[in-house]
Amino acid sequence: MSKHKYRTTPDHSDTHLPAGVPYIIGNELAERFSFYGMKGILVVFMTKHLLDSAGQPAYLDDESAKGLYHLFTAAAYFFPIIGAIISDVLWGKYKTILFISLMYCVGHGCLALMDLGPATGMWDMFPFLLAGLILIAIGAGGIKPCVSAHVGDQFGHGNKHLMTQIFNWFYFSINLGAAASTLLTPLLLAKVGPWAAFGLPGVLMAIATFVFWLGRNTFIHVPPAGWKKFKEETFSPAGLQAIKSLAPLFLIFVPVFWAIFDQTGSAWVLQAQSMNRKFLGVTWLESQVQAVNPVLILTLIPVFTYVVYPFMGKFFNPTPLRKIGIGLAITGVAFAVSALIETRISGGFVEQASSNSKVSAWMPSAMIDGPADGLGWASDEIDFSDPDAARPELVFRLRERRPWTINAVEINPWAVHGPLPPVERVDEGQPGYEEYAAYLAERDRRKAMSKDEREALESEPDPANMAAAAEVWIHRPGAVEEVVQIDDQGNETRTTVLSWEQVGTIDLAPENRRQRLEFAPVEATKVKLVVTGNNGGRFAKIGEVRILAEGTPSALAEKDQVWPDVVALGYMPSIGWQFLAYIILTSAEIMVSIVCLEFAYTQSPPRMKSFIMGIYFLGVSLGNFFVSGVNFVLGAMKDAEGTTPLDGAMYYWAFAGLIAATTVVYVFFAKFFYRGRTYIQGEDPALAEAAAEAEGPDAH
Repeated sequence: MSKHKYRTTPDHSDTHLPAGVPYIIGNELAERFSFYGMKGILVVFMTKHLLDSAGQPAYLDDESAKGLYHLFTAAAYFFPIIGAIISDVLWGKYKTILFISLMYCVGHGCLALMDLGPATGMWDMFPFLLAGLILIAIGAGGIKPCVSAHVGDQFGHGNKHLMTQIFNWFYFSINLGAAASTLLTPLLLAKVGPWAAFGLPGVLMAIATFVFWLGRNTFIHVPPAGWKKFKEETFSPAGLQAIKSLAPLFLIFVPVFWAIFDQTGSAWVLQAQSMNRKFLGVTWLESQVQAVNPVLILTLIPVFTYVVYPFMGKFFNPTPLRKIGIGLAITGVAFAVSALIETRISGGFVEQASSNSKVSAWMPSAMIDGPADGLGWASDEIDFSDPDAARPELVFRLRERRPWTINAVEINPWAVHGPLPPVERVDEGQPGYEEYAAYLAERDRRKAMSKDEREALESEPDPANMAAAAEVWIHRPGAVEEVVQIDDQGNETRTTVLSWEQVGTIDLAPENRRQRLEFAPVEATKVKLVVTGNNGGRFAKIGEVRILAEGTPSALAEKDQVWPDVVALGYMPSIGWQFLAYIILTSAEIMVSIVCLEFAYTQSPPRMKSFIMGIYFLGVSLGNFFVSGVNFVLGAMKDAEGTTPLDGAMYYWAFAGLIAATTVVYVFFAKFFYRGRTYIQGEDPALAEAAAEAEGPDAH
């Protein structure tokens, strides 16, 4: 059987697009679909869908979810340095990509199988989640430096002028896959379940591996250098100079950019939950908003290539180092916008501090000062005739996350039928099947109606389910108490919980008016309503709540014209403001990430290109590791109030300040310290260009 002979150097007389590039770009599109589709729903999955083996919620809190998300991202960008060494020393880029991709596929399989645990009662989801994330981090990380370096290997001296254009198209394919998956997988998670949301990316990863294999006979296969040659080149004057020049850029400055940018998948997703996500005629899922970034990349790459960079060229030479510096600066602007958004959100949100309540839909206008529209709060199904049944609770954090002196609560219970509340499935013959059958019949009846008939029905008052009575409890600033629990083995557990004081009970008539409970002025940071009855229905509904304060209003409360109402779902900014932040941050990404990809390739000697690319990705890892550590520390420092030292907008301002300081230091580095040289694969080193891109004097 004859052995395949692959070309190991490009044809330097060829001025056309290399034949292997379409296979690499096709592979990258499918692989990035799988990676970003899985990664895009991680935070939402961990905070809303994670279950134990009994099918009970095992959700992570925000800090833990962000910490794990960034720890996974850090791992995914740490393994490139390992993959780079394997590629440059042992296997070469083609074999490394092909073999490690198989491990990648297994990781996706672990995530897709998580659902079987709760369904069969055999395992918790969390261990499978960890196993899948570890395997995907190894797989995605191991191939990452090789793929982009493999693109560059296809070019010779004759067609190197096409390299910038192809790297832009390479990045285009990444973002096309990311955009499609970020829009689709959140829908699958919400409407089908984790098995489909994580299974589809696994299928795409298998396709990506197959597409890459198809191009094996067209690629330039640069052979591995071996340990001896690798060490010679790494510790050669050129190799040491490349590391000396690029390591500060990639391991100090780039990490700060990625520490901020990658929070679009964590902090910005959680922020989107507290925003009005109806925008451009679409109600966006919080994790779908991330699709704005890849869509903007697809739009802005040509704009920057053909408009922005030529315009810059009229005033100064837009070298790679200058582009990176500008990108770092405007990254801080993007996070400043996020901080301003969070300042408005910190006017408040419904805090689901109770395990037996559910916020299904609450119009922000009804929570401030507008008329009750019936689209307020609705509990889960509950039997008020059962004395042992849990009472629905609704906990409000007061505006601006600060204490207020309050003296009254107003509730308008008026609510309409609204959309048909779902009823949990019950098999025939089991207790509760009659209610489930009635729900199915009503669902089918409504489906048969015209749109106008259905809207008219849903707009009718629903007096049976309106809350009939609610206890009002307040939480004073810092008030906590210790709860002691003893398990069956006699082990004692002490837990610190919030302390609550009841200030009264309000009896509610099913009428469309605000009904007031007054009490002696008391300083509070939270108010809890415990619904103790309705008018015979299966749910508890409240149309409007106002918590009234006395004293002097804050500037924000006065500006919002809500005073004296200090209830905490005061202001939900339009998701359009986060779209603005995405436009700014995506512009920064084009000038930092894309430029760094090409810069890492062109500034490294021929046998070190995967290794240098690995150093760049190690910088991405360091940035995410830093954010992970910050969030785990904040989680550990969270007090009983649920606040951290970087609560609310302070979290975003802290990172905006960090990138601003980093940019100042970077300017001095680029101007006075960077040295470098440009290399093209297979080109005579004597022809290598001096580092015209550097701001300082070149290396020779």
